[in-house]
Amino acid sequence: GVASAFAPFCQAPPLPSLAASAISAAVGEGRYVAPWGRPLERVELRLLGRELSVFTDDALGVAGRVWPAQEVAALHLRRLMLAEGGSSERTCRCGTVFELGAGCGALSVALAEELGPDVRVVCTDLPEVVPLMELNCQVASSSHLGSSVECRALRWGDLDAAMALLTGGVGGSTAGSGRVGSSASTCVVACEAAYWGGWDLFEEDTREPLAATLHSLITGPEGFGLLVHEVRDPGREAGLFELIRAKGLEVCRQEPRDAEPRE
Repeated sequence: GVASAFAPFCQAPPLPSLAASAISAAVGEGRYVAPWGRPLERVELRLLGRELSVFTDDALGVAGRVWPAQEVAALHLRRLMLAEGGSSERTCRCGTVFELGAGCGALSVALAEELGPDVRVVCTDLPEVVPLMELNCQVASSSHLGSSVECRALRWGDLDAAMALLTGGVGGSTAGSGRVGSSASTCVVACEAAYWGGWDLFEEDTREPLAATLHSLITGPEGFGLLVHEVRDPGREAGLFELIRAKGLEVCRQEPRDAEPRE
């Protein structure tokens, strides 16, 4: 896998919240039926030292599953976001964290609990994925985890929606205060977002919309982004990094220590 960090590298209306009765009806042992009628599977995982239970949806394909890259992303993001102050109190580098392609929302839930209520955490994905994110965030909220996570629909490349997401937290109760001077800075994280393989001429190339969305959402003097993914096609992934650089963002790539170097 590769962790790539780059630094000054909508409000799409939320879908209707799921009723508590619908959530409780979905919770049980083994496989479940979602409030929207599809079968779900419950997965237990551990992120940032916390035990999480999330639902996955096979019908959503890559968007409905749990990816190992989120474990790496969680650890790197915590290191980049948190700074030790003069006292035992930790301070945050950015006031808002956006997750792109959040899928089941597990990473956002873990980050919201780790970073605390002063940091706004927004998990985003395609509109058809938002109900799964909402379900998992509400289940986590019932366990006192991730209660501050916002679930929003955002298509990569929709810069008007991205700008609305940015302004949606300004001056409102959901805006993170972070430390002095950092509330205007934002962090963007995405796991396995470089998977587009150019399989055929009819498959949308998501690299340019992704680069544009990253550029629009990374703001402030300490803003940064973090992409974590498994190297599958180095050539095409290098193309994504070039598109990010073309937006004026600095790119810093890191390989796992136990991995063979790859160009």
